[in-house]
Amino acid sequence: MFELTHFATKPSKVLRVILVHEYICSNLSEKLTISGIAAHFHISPTTLKEEFRARYGLPISSSIRNIRIQNATQLLTQTDKPVIEIANLCGYENPSKFSSAFRKLTGSSPSAYREAHRFP
Repeated sequence: MFELTHFATKPSKVLRVILVHEYICSNLSEKLTISGIAAHFHISPTTLKEEFRARYGLPISSSIRNIRIQNATQLLTQTDKPVIEIANLCGYENPSKFSSAFRKLTGSSPSAYREAHRFP
């Protein structure tokens, strides 16, 4: 895992945001909050939100949701894990919130997505 403490000097904004993205991808099953991520990287929540949006063109909260659902689509099509376990692995404690977020981004329920996209 990347942390800012690995650098002798303060990293550039671009590098910091890339490290934030890597941190998010490495900690999807954890409860990720803007304030928690900002504290981890020793920056203010406002700075985090501004720098992330400038780099990726999306709010950080939308990016976290998108990354979680993208990870879920891979797990649904490449594993036999139950949907509730996949929801937990992707950071959703509530299966109905997971299903709602999943449907919003993919247009189908997790189970329907698995059936439609699974390789035989």
